[in-house]
Amino acid sequence: LKICYPNINSFSTPATKWGKDNEKKALKVWGKKLKSESLHTGFSIDEAGLTIYQLHPFLAASPDAIFNWPCHGRAVVEVKCPFKHANEKILTAARNDKEFCLYVTESDELALKKNPSYCNGQSTSEPFIWKSKRIDYRVN
Repeated sequence: LKICYPNINSFSTPATKWGKDNEKKALKVWGKKLKSESLHTGFSIDEAGLTIYQLHPFLAASPDAIFNWPCHGRAVVEVKCPFKHANEKILTAARNDKEFCLYVTESDELALKKNPSYCNGQSTSEPFIWKSKRIDYRVN
């Protein structure tokens, strides 16, 4: 497509630029944290491209990354870099924005809301298409 339509990916807003610029950074920080805290060994965080489901080729998924590790298997990874909260700490956004995808638990930890409206399609389709039993959300 890029040969025939070189400007196909030219869509850009401050929000999409923020997301693209910070997505890979967030994955690197997460990987370094896992390594430094020895939370998991033998894992890899790999780039993911578009995968078309063979039985139903009208279904496809393109997660932000694939996380492979011996103890848990494979997970698709979705990174969210909310532009609305670009200049805030995630904890502040979770406390103050009722529409934010995370909330603060009674033990002062961050947790993903059970039904965030923006991720329902990804939550069900990506693990299915990638034959994964889990999806990890990373909010940067």
